[in-house]
Amino acid sequence: MSKRIIVLAIVSFSIIGSVFIVTKKNNIKAENNTFNMSNSIYKNDDSISENKEYIEGIQPLYVDDIVVVNKKYGLPQNYRATEELEKDAIDAANRMMKAAQEDGIVIKIRSGYRSYSIQSTLYNNYVRRDGKEAADKYSAVPGYSEHQTGLAFDFTTSDTSKSVGEWFTDTIQAKWLYENAYKYGFIIRYPEGKEEITGYQYESWHYRYVGEEHSRNFAMNNLTLEEYLGLDK
Repeated sequence: MSKRIIVLAIVSFSIIGSVFIVTKKNNIKAENNTFNMSNSIYKNDDSISENKEYIEGIQPLYVDDIVVVNKKYGLPQNYRATEELEKDAIDAANRMMKAAQEDGIVIKIRSGYRSYSIQSTLYNNYVRRDGKEAADKYSAVPGYSEHQTGLAFDFTTSDTSKSVGEWFTDTIQAKWLYENAYKYGFIIRYPEGKEEITGYQYESWHYRYVGEEHSRNFAMNNLTLEEYLGLDK
């Protein structure tokens, strides 16, 4: 083999090797770009999931980290508060009921979390029994019930088998809750005389957990959640 052929072979190999190295580097760079793009997309998706603006059936309304559920703002069918927040609410309810018991008053939970399907069954039964206009004053359309969050509780006496209703208002349990619930992070959700704002009749038994940071501003029980969050205008 002549020296010329050998030199050409070496040069060709060097060129091919350089192309391979450059191509490999470019591929690595492209892979890194793809990875970064994936991360970027993930972050964007993550930021969308934290979006607090209301999207009917997709994203609940949050104001000051409080999820709002009323006749105007609903929940996705599969929505439920985070396990940690729901645990906080249950722990607070247990502390509150224990405090009441220390005062000689027995308070029990009649109803807590309800799924979309359970609310649907209840609401439809009420409509069949009382008519839609009447049912809408005391029961929520499926997807618009606070009970679906796991943060709303209907409290009652020791008799948890009895359906709670207007009769509860005259009990010592109702009086105790009215005067003390805010100390444990709860607010009376549908106060008396606020029906035009909440859309529901006065419910002395229905309390919503919002945390003590907020509930202490409701100590006089003269606010609705809508008024407190500036949603009543």
